[in-house]
Amino acid sequence: MPKDTGDAAAAKAEKAVREAEKALTRVQADLNKAIMLVKQDKFTEKRAKAIVAKTLAVMSKHKKVTKLQTEKGFKDYPQEIQDQVLWIDELMNDLLAHTEQLPRMVKLMKKSPEKDIKVLSKQSKVLALEVKQPPKHVGVLVKEVKKGLDAGGPNGALIALLPMIMLLWLICDTIVRGLRKRP
Repeated sequence: MPKDTGDAAAAKAEKAVREAEKALTRVQADLNKAIMLVKQDKFTEKRAKAIVAKTLAVMSKHKKVTKLQTEKGFKDYPQEIQDQVLWIDELMNDLLAHTEQLPRMVKLMKKSPEKDIKVLSKQSKVLALEVKQPPKHVGVLVKEVKKGLDAGGPNGALIALLPMIMLLWLICDTIVRGLRKRP
């Protein structure tokens, strides 16, 4: 709780930041598990849709923390709480930029790897540029796509899921980097 016990608004802001942080930590763990399913060839469209729904629900629920700094009296909050609010605001804004792409990736998952290889490959390459270091098994898929992987090969079925996988990893990585910056 804030040091200034009389400031209920500051306490409310601190609680909102803490709840958003916990929710993002859970989302990051779920995303990490989903990405590891790729390595085991158990990542499916159904699982992708479930993780997308959960991620979007968390972002929707905690979107309000981005507005805390515009509240009346924000400047009167203790500096520690102001720093936390600014930190979570920055993290949420970074995540919102990525999570807005999730519905489009769901549509891309429905595309045929054989018929729509160019569209899937292009989107995978665009996302690969944003991802600093994908997991090894995902990186192998990206390299195969760049080389022109045969869509009917053993990993061909994952080509339709690759843009989604890349975006989920990007979101997971953004959360990890954001949590490390916590004041």
